[in-house]
Amino acid sequence: MATESPLTPLSMAILVALGGGDLHGYALLRQVEERSGGLLRPGTGSLYAALQRLMDEGLIVESPERPEDDDDARRRYYRITADGRAAVAVEAGRVEELLADARRHGLIPAREGRG
Repeated sequence: MATESPLTPLSMAILVALGGGDLHGYALLRQVEERSGGLLRPGTGSLYAALQRLMDEGLIVESPERPEDDDDARRRYYRITADGRAAVAVEAGRVEELLADARRHGLIPAREGRG
């Protein structure tokens, strides 16, 4: 079931990265760093703790499939679930509302073509 609590930036970044397909831990680490412009640089311990939390919450599962036959059998791949996708949508809605409030208060500029 999708969480109603806000997602941490790391959890959100992991879920968004998995939206593009199944990934193993190291690939997730690289995606999170790249997508955040280097602002999120989790250590392996933080990453795997977040992955376990997301699994416990039912937002991701371990993927039973391997993208390549010759892939290292020790690698665990992760897949976003329907609840994970729903959690991303809820969190994105929260962020959009927060940004809209910041625009209304003049804290950030209005978007081009919008009020």
